[in-house]
Parts: sequence; structure tokens; C-alpha cells
Amino acid sequence: MPMMHLPRGFLRTSADAFRPKTIIDTLFDYGTFLNKNPSIASDSRNTQLEVLVIGGGAAGLSAAYELSKIKNSSGKSALKITLAEATDRLGGRMDSQIYLDPGYKNKIFELGCMRFPPTSTTLYHYFNEFGIPTTPNFPDPGKVPTTLYYMNDVYPWPAGQDTPDSPLFKRLGEGFKQIITYLLGDPNAINYSTPSKLFDFWAIYDKTPTETNKAAVVKAWQIMIDRYKDTTFYTGIFQLARNPAVMQKLDLWTTDDMNAFGALGVGSGGFSPLFPINFLEIIRLFANGWEDNQELVADGIVTLVNAFEKRLIANGVDIRLNQPLTFANDPTNMYFLPSNTICWEDTNKPGYRVKLKDGTEKFFNAIVVATTTRAMELMNLTVPRKATDNLRVQYLSKTPQAAVGIRNLNIISSSKLFVLTKKKFWYSKNNRFKRDLVQNIQTDGLFRGLYCLNYDGDSQQDGKGVVLISYVWGDDSDRLLAMSAQDRYEHFLEVIKQIDPDFAKALEENRITGNDATDPWKAGRNYIDWQDTPYQYGAFKLNYPGQEANCHDVFFQYQTPSPTIKYPQNIFLAGDSVSWAGGWLEGALPTGINAACAVSQCLEQHVATGNPLNIGASMYQYDKPPVI
Repeated sequence: MPMMHLPRGFLRTSADAFRPKTIIDTLFDYGTFLNKNPSIASDSRNTQLEVLVIGGGAAGLSAAYELSKIKNSSGKSALKITLAEATDRLGGRMDSQIYLDPGYKNKIFELGCMRFPPTSTTLYHYFNEFGIPTTPNFPDPGKVPTTLYYMNDVYPWPAGQDTPDSPLFKRLGEGFKQIITYLLGDPNAINYSTPSKLFDFWAIYDKTPTETNKAAVVKAWQIMIDRYKDTTFYTGIFQLARNPAVMQKLDLWTTDDMNAFGALGVGSGGFSPLFPINFLEIIRLFANGWEDNQELVADGIVTLVNAFEKRLIANGVDIRLNQPLTFANDPTNMYFLPSNTICWEDTNKPGYRVKLKDGTEKFFNAIVVATTTRAMELMNLTVPRKATDNLRVQYLSKTPQAAVGIRNLNIISSSKLFVLTKKKFWYSKNNRFKRDLVQNIQTDGLFRGLYCLNYDGDSQQDGKGVVLISYVWGDDSDRLLAMSAQDRYEHFLEVIKQIDPDFAKALEENRITGNDATDPWKAGRNYIDWQDTPYQYGAFKLNYPGQEANCHDVFFQYQTPSPTIKYPQNIFLAGDSVSWAGGWLEGALPTGINAACAVSQCLEQHVATGNPLNIGASMYQYDKPPVI
């Protein structure tokens, strides 16, 4: 969210390069839709219906916010929104730990989302609406002085270079870029006259959005789907890197090359934990431009959470924290813990009854479930509504394939470890070596990626510093679970001493430690393992081969036909783990808008024209058998 990272500007090197405004799997511009429609719907009746939004992360916040703006014929809120969050805070994986630095900007530990590509049109719509500034000074590998450490050898990576000063990594970088260009085309050199690649067709459609041009984009992406939806990242890359027609004049890769690429991912912090992932997920990252010009929010992504919360309160939304919810499978015998909020289907009219933690009971006409898919499963969303029913008679009975997708889709692990420093010691004026130190270290060791963060801006070298000591995902993250934060730091420090002794000394001399509860080490908020975090159960969704059809089913669950309120599908799913962009806010936020529009339609309101209910669910075919 993005919890993944790819080399900054790896493909798009020119100012006028093609940068998509939509996600390839939907071709829908949420930013434009929201800009044109301050309210996504209206209601000509003088009524106020009840809607429950479960989950206070990005998707839940966007769903609740958009629904709270809908007015009825009296000009009052047409919907009474209750937002139930299982934890003691809003934000989900938007989790900024803030430390004061008097006279300077606050210092931020971004435990979740920390980098934001400007191609995220939905996200930047909210940034602009709420007046949240971003800055392009994230210290990505190669943007700042970097060191690569591979097989116990040190490779300098000067700022401004695509790859380290190494024939091996220059060759791998050129090879990987060649592969992506072969698959998608060159966004810096769009061929408008004789288009042949996805970027060509997409740029033409972006300029002239006709149905004919759209069909050409769909055809080009369908080719990628058919070829790679059942292929692992490892197999897909290695086969292409061994193909002379793809590599042209470049050397074909060997298994040793794949090991180097997997260990360092051309500066990504390690691709090998992602090798079992569906190759189409990786292609999708580049197609959507998420590798390009990633920015950070200088005041922390929590500013977006706070902005949403302020608007929700102003719009009369009832925010309930510490409300973990369970869907009852037998309302006549509720044996659940009394601390849980209980939800069950009303037998007298379409909707649901919910017993809140304080004992009050409410009726809701519709529900948005905006959590991770693992949380959805653990709250009994996919089990029978009654003990005597079969699996198809569950809360998603009108979309049973979505229940299958919830159970199947893969959510990857992720871990981070931060330290706060007395000074920004990587600048020459702030260390005893009187020279600039590296600001980024990438390694094939267990800590993978280290980043020195300056939230005051590159021109301000005074004030405290933040060092993200370790950022890992997948199997690398799982290996750390048995280690405390202190044990991890000590292990990583020994490795850093081997890589750059001066950096290690400056880090130790400047690391802030203390005995009070505000100290990040004592407070226990200097690290995160998302797979071990209650009500999250993982970091972000990445499909395995064969799961694209599952992703389609959960994403388009909101489009289940419900033209009347008599027998509607009135539970709608949202969250980045039911999106085409797991790990990115641009995945979560649109699903909240989808669910909000679906609720509005379900409750017979007038949804604004050009809304995401009209995205073609059959535009692509994700369930074709693999070609043998």
C-alpha cells in the first residue's frame, strides 16, 4: 500500500511518458468520477436508511465518507452510517507512528503505507480534496547514494543511476527492462501510427476514448492474461530471459542470474520471496505505472485518516471502535464471546440485525464489509447462516463464488523495523567522518532493505532522523517472527558492520534509546509484523497462479444484480485484498467507492451517471483453462 517497491522511474524516464489514469483491469477513472460528482448519489425520498460499514481502513473510510454525503429530498443525510472498527483506531494499514521533534517536522514511522505513485488517481483525488501535500523525496535505491550487498560483496550504487556500478547488475537491469518493454511496450516512445503493444493501444485510448480503441486495449491485456495468469513469477521471467527473441542482443540469463535478480530485484529489496506469485501480478505493477516517481506524505499517511475522520464526524457518522464483529450462524444460540459485535440476518425484512458491544441492537438495510479477506473468513462471512444449512446458504449466497475467492486468495506477510536518531547522521555535517554516507542499503541478507528518511525535506539536514532498518515481505518476513525487535536490530547491525562500518558506527552513536514509554523501543511501536497483527492477519494480497478468477469474483461481487429492494444482495465487499491492486491504496479506495455505489443502488437511490457499477465484469476472461 504500497508495501512493495520497484526502482523509481525504471520505465518512465521522460516527462511526457505515458502514465495511465486508470487500472488496466477496470479502465475506469475513479478520480474523474469523483471530481464530477461531489455526491455519488441522491435520494428523492424523505427517508433515512441505516448502513453498517465494517472496517475502518482505507476502503471502509472511503465507503462511509461517500455514503455520508448522499442527501434526501429534505436536504438531510439520506443514510445513517455506522462505522464499526475492530481495533482502537481508524486507518487499518495506514498506520503512522509520530514522534515529536520541536522546531522541525514530526518524525514518522510508517508501519504500513509509505510510498504513493501519482498514477493513483483515486488517492490523489482525496489528497487534493483534503489538502494533503506529498513530496517526491523518498530515498529509493539509485535515487540517493546506495550500497548493494550481494554474496558478501559490496557494490556501490551512485545516486542517479539505474543500477549499481557492476557489469552483472547493469546486465540484469537492462535485461529486466527489455523483458517488460517486450511485454508492454515503451511508455517513453508510444507508437501512435502502428501500435503493437499495450502501452501503444492504451495511450491512444487515453487520448481518444472510443469503444474501438478500448477494445484494442482489452485485447492486448487479454493476451497477457491468457499467457501468464497460471505462471509463477520465477517461471515467467526465466522463460523470457532465456528467449533470444526477447533479449535480442543481450546475454541470456542463467540460474545464477536468476539468483542475483531474486536476491536484489534490481534494487527492489528482494524479489525471491515473490517468485511463487502469479507473474501477471508483477506485470500489472508495471502496466499501471506504480513503479514510477513514488512520493511520500511528509506529515504521515495518518493525515488522510484524520481528514476522513473529521469529515465523517461532521457528516454524522457513528464511529464505533473496538467492535470486532462476528456473523452469527445460529442467532437462536449465540455462543460467541460477549465482547464481539454480533450480526445476523433479519427474518422479517431484508437486512441485518446487529448487537453492538454495549448491548444495543440495531437494524441495518445494507452492510459494507471492508476488511482483509482473512478477516472476512474469520468473522464467519463464508460459513452457513444456520447450522443446518449447506455452504451455499451463507451470507454471500447470491455470490457463492466470492466466498470461494475469500477463502482462496493469498495474502502475503510483511515486516518493518524502525529507529529514531538524534541527527540525520548520513549527512556529512552530522557525523564524525565528515562525509556523506549512503542513504539506502539493499542486501540479499535477512534485513533486505534499509532507508534513511528525511521528513524535513532534502534541504533541511538538521533535526532528528528516521531509519527504516528493515523492510521485508513473504518468507523473509515469516523468518523474523520468533525474534524481538531488539534481537532483530542487533542481528541487522552486525550485517551492516560488514557492509559499511562507518554507517554502523554512526547509526549506533545516534540511535535514540530511553526508559520512558514514549521511546519507540519501550513502547513496542518501532516494528510491525502484519501477519501477526490482530484483525489484519497479513499485509497485502498477491495472487498465486490460477487465482485471477478468484480475484475477479471478489472484486465484482458488488455488481450482483439487485434492481429492487425486495430480494437484494445487501452485503458488499471492499478492501485492497478484494482489489486488482493488493498492497496499494489505489486498490483499497476504489473498492470502497464500488461498495458505496452498490449500497446506493440496492437501496433504490439515484446513482450518478458514469459510475463504477457500469464497469464491464465480462470485459476480460480470467477463467480460461491454461493452454497446454
